[in-house]
Amino acid sequence: RLVRFMDWRLNVDSAATTAFYDAREVGEAEVCAETVDCSGCANYVALREKAFPDSVRRLLDELSIPYQKEIDATDAGHPAKHLYHGLFYFAGRVLEGPDSHVPDGQGGHSIVLREVSETFEIGFSDFQSDGAGLAPQGSWVQIDFLTTLPWVLPESES
Repeated sequence: RLVRFMDWRLNVDSAATTAFYDAREVGEAEVCAETVDCSGCANYVALREKAFPDSVRRLLDELSIPYQKEIDATDAGHPAKHLYHGLFYFAGRVLEGPDSHVPDGQGGHSIVLREVSETFEIGFSDFQSDGAGLAPQGSWVQIDFLTTLPWVLPESES
């Protein structure tokens, strides 16, 4: 099925995407918060409901992605608030729109995202980073996002 969002036209296999996320009990931020007692991930989980603009929540629904099951959410640090880089996958392809993973000419790439709101940026790519070993096999699209969130946990930031 075709989904449009900003400058992108996306082809999504909803059944394959749903099956992928149905096999996951929780998002990686919860796993990290619980297994390594990561306060940055616990803070993200506490604010996850507010992390995504309404338009992005609707997009994730259209792509059959539960926003609570991120593949990654890393606290990238920020002087006043916390900047989180996260990602999702969906089965399908990017038909139109910029690829967020831009080759740097030295075998690597830069990630270039589009602003959705003052606190949220997003991008899509056929490139799949798989540092955690969670990327599915086949034709999948990686969604990268940045979101800025305040610190809300009672314990101090770490």
